[in-house]
Amino acid sequence: MNSTRGKRIPVTHLNPDADSLRNIHSSVNSETVRIAVVDEDRLFVEGICALLNQWDEFDVVGKGYSAEDALTLCSRTTPSVLLLGVCFGGEIAVDTVKRIVDQFPGTNIFILASSNEADEATACVLAGANGFGEREKLLANRLRSLVWALACGDAAFSGAMFNAFRTRVSSAQKEDKEVFLEKSEALSSREVSILALLAKGCSNSEIAQQLFLSEPTVKKEISRIIEKLDVSNRVQAAVAAAKYL
Repeated sequence: MNSTRGKRIPVTHLNPDADSLRNIHSSVNSETVRIAVVDEDRLFVEGICALLNQWDEFDVVGKGYSAEDALTLCSRTTPSVLLLGVCFGGEIAVDTVKRIVDQFPGTNIFILASSNEADEATACVLAGANGFGEREKLLANRLRSLVWALACGDAAFSGAMFNAFRTRVSSAQKEDKEVFLEKSEALSSREVSILALLAKGCSNSEIAQQLFLSEPTVKKEISRIIEKLDVSNRVQAAVAAAKYL
């Protein structure tokens, strides 16, 4: 992941080299990544699926064109990564994101948005999506690295839209900080250490190395942190920690 000036918020590079992609592949036990793609634009969906089908490590298990399709695909095909359009029928996909996060926690959601839809995409991330990016810039190498990042549970953003995300998050009211600090008192010292590294943009493997823990232990501790802080995912936990700790 990537640091930003000032407080560091987790963001994944979308253009790793070949060695990085091989390492990521190894970290998820060389299994194929199950992917679903849902967007109102049928031609866009077909194009993305065609790109994904170039690589044997990806298995496109379904495609759809509505919010209802997204929920149905998650139920029937259990994708590990869902590429989801930001709006359907003029409605922001926030409720769809919330339902998927609640019902299918194993599915990592990436929001597909245009450059003028940063606010809508940010709302989806705050509802539990793992990141968002500009649909017009999802070229082959970026798409491949993006899917691997999501499969590993990392957050992923495109640079330009990430600025809009930071702006919105930084405008949170003072009581948000007070609530966070109150909930963070329930964290153990190890959990606080892990949360601090999450806020710096560290991956599970990097946290494990720095704290001399196994990756399964780190993953379990992050799940406890998410539960104690009452957030939807590691992205929200890391963003809050970057702001308030």
